[in-house]
Amino acid sequence: MALRAARLVRRASALLACAALAACTGPIVTQPRPTAVPTSAVPSAGPVGRGCNDTVINAPPAPGAGRALAANPWVELGVPGNAVVAYFFSPRSPFLTAGASLPPTVSNKILWVEEDPTGGDLLIVANPSGATKPSVQLTVPPAGSPRGTYPSIVSLPTPGCWHLAVTWASGRGSIDLVVGAP
Repeated sequence: MALRAARLVRRASALLACAALAACTGPIVTQPRPTAVPTSAVPSAGPVGRGCNDTVINAPPAPGAGRALAANPWVELGVPGNAVVAYFFSPRSPFLTAGASLPPTVSNKILWVEEDPTGGDLLIVANPSGATKPSVQLTVPPAGSPRGTYPSIVSLPTPGCWHLAVTWASGRGSIDLVVGAP
C-alpha cells in the first residue's frame, strides 16, 4: 500500500500538467470491447456517491493523492498492483452529464492515473448498461508529464446507467456510472 501511495503522490501533480484539460478529447476509434475485471478494494473515507450496479465512488482524498487531487471523488479500476484510479472533477453525483454542450458549472473531466505506468493509450468503451448500442469509444493518449496520467473529457449521448470498460497497456477494469440529464 505504501508503494501504491507513493506512486499516486508522484502523479498528484498531474492536475497541474492538465491545466488545458478542457481542450483534451480523444478521437473515436473502432476497437473490440475489452473484458471487465473487478475493481480492487482500497480503503477510503467512505462513499460520496454511487454509480449504478455495484460501483461506489469514494469520498476524497484518495490514498496518496496529494494536495492537487485531495478534493476529487475517485474510484479504482483493475487489481492491486495493476490499477488505474479515476479522479472526477464534478464534486457530486452524477459525475458525468449527458450531451456535448454543457453549462459552465458542469464538468465531464476525468483524470485517469495508472498505478504502474507502462505507456500507451487508454481505451474507454462505453455502452448503456446491459446494451451494446449506442457505443462510444475513446482513445485517450497519455499526458506528457507526469508519466501514467490520462486527462479526458467523457461525453456520453444520453442519461442513464453507462458501463465504461477501460483498457490500458497492462490491464483493464470497468465502472458503471450514472450519467445525468443536462
